[in-house]
This record gives sequence, C-alpha cells and structure tokens, in this order.
Amino acid sequence: TNVQFLVGSGVLTNKTAPPYSATTNNLQAGSYTLSAVATDNNGLKATNTINILVDAPPSVTITNPLSGAVLTAPANVTIQAAVTNGSGAVTNVQFLVGSGVLTNKTAPPYSATTNNLQAGSYTLSAVATDNNGLKATNTINILVDAPPSVTITNPLTGAVLTAPANVIIKVSASDSDGTVTNVQFLIGSTVLTNETTAPFSIATNNLAAGSYTLSAVVADNNGVK
Repeated sequence: TNVQFLVGSGVLTNKTAPPYSATTNNLQAGSYTLSAVATDNNGLKATNTINILVDAPPSVTITNPLSGAVLTAPANVTIQAAVTNGSGAVTNVQFLVGSGVLTNKTAPPYSATTNNLQAGSYTLSAVATDNNGLKATNTINILVDAPPSVTITNPLTGAVLTAPANVIIKVSASDSDGTVTNVQFLIGSTVLTNETTAPFSIATNNLAAGSYTLSAVVADNNGVK
C-alpha cells in the first residue's frame, strides 16, 4: 500500500502505487544512506538500504603553455598542470597530444615534455583522476609555426663600396606555412625602416667610410621571426 523513500533519516516521499521511485536533487559531496520501506495492507514492513558516495570531482588546469600560444618549429614543449583535489584525492594525471597519450603522472609536480613538434595545430590535454575514479579534463590548443626565411640579396656580403656610398638593400623573404607581414631593415642596431609588402627593399645614402652590418628581420602572420 505504500513505499516510503528516505535519504538518511529524512523522508523524501511516499508512493502508494507503482512505479515506485523518487528523485533527490543537488546532493553535495558526501556519503548517503538511501532507504525504501514497503508497507502492505496488514501493516507489515520491509526495508532495503544502500549506501552511495557523492564525490566532488577534482579540477585540473594546464598552466604551461598558454592556450593559443604560438611556438617556433621544431618545438620542445613542457606541459604543466595545476591540480586541485575534490572530495577525493588525485591519483593520476594523464597528458595527451591530440588523442595520443604522452604519459601518466601519479604524483606532483604534474608535467610532461613533448619534443620536436613540427609545424601544425595541436590539442594538449590533461586528465586528472581521483581515488573514486572521477575525472576532470582541461584542453588547450597551440600552434607550432615554421619560421619564415630571409636573405639579403643586395649588396652581397663582404661587398666593398666607395664612400660616400648610396646602398639599396634588397631582401628575398618567404614563409612556408603563412605569409610574410613585415621586414625590418637595420644598420648595426639602428632600425632604418619596416616594410610590409613586397618587393622588400630600402635605400640608405651617404654612408661614410667604415664597416657596416646590414640586417633584415622578417616576421610572419603569427609573429614568428
């Protein structure tokens, strides 16, 4: 005639007809005793009791590298994770590159290294598991960028010019996995100018007698130089 549901000693509800079920919401972390007490039309009772554990999951955050980081190929990356226990104790942190498992760490510090990443986009993950089997995952994306290339084509290295010299510096620049966005020209440590579009060249005039170091620094669309 009745099934009474209890959480601990607290009555959740009474059901007088099947299906016999009840719902309790938002149970916080902790141990709970769930009971069902069936009563028949003669007042006889039967009880079944079970115990459950509600476990607050751990938390995990990849602290290095930062999400969205752009690294230069080939990249050696140390993945570091900060882990906080929930109501259980963290027993393992698994590190992955894409779907491939890099390593498992059972004790802090939680870190792993992957070497020689070639140009491309990568997903790095850390999965923390506690002693009750609950898991937490943090995933970030990074970009490994092949650096651009640059060659000063004029003047030739070692060229001897007559003072006062008017020099046109020309550069050939390219990027295999992106676009060249800037070429900076320098004499010694002094910046002459920046050029953002090809052809990349600049004129410097009236150089007095002396030795000079001419440099060109190229940057791509991801900021890699």
